[in-house]
Amino acid sequence: MIPPPVADPLLYAWRQAILVGLADNPSRPGRKQSKTRNLLERLRDRDDSVLRFARDLTAPFTNNLAERDLRPTKTQMKISGTFRSETSATAWARIRGYVSTARKHGLNAFEAILAAILGNPWTPTPSPTS
Repeated sequence: MIPPPVADPLLYAWRQAILVGLADNPSRPGRKQSKTRNLLERLRDRDDSVLRFARDLTAPFTNNLAERDLRPTKTQMKISGTFRSETSATAWARIRGYVSTARKHGLNAFEAILAAILGNPWTPTPSPTS
């Protein structure tokens, strides 16, 4: 965690910058808001999520890993257009999620699938709750 004497002035400057941006891009009642205004409102309203990496140094700075997990789904949809049934889409997503999670925990994908087929599926250790 970044010590408060270091983090507090930075967080204050961040919030002030958002407020200046909102003042420079006023709300337009009855009309669609500009992309700039929408972004500023999201940054203001989701402050904890946006700045999580500054409070928790173990949090990833980007969500590239999540985006990388979605890419095969988009590719599958692009190639075939869609799944033939909801059941097959659910099965495909369940298998992809299982393999992805196993790999993130350092397991070999083939061994994780083999263990599941043999009736001894790997399950992640629950993280401690605070």
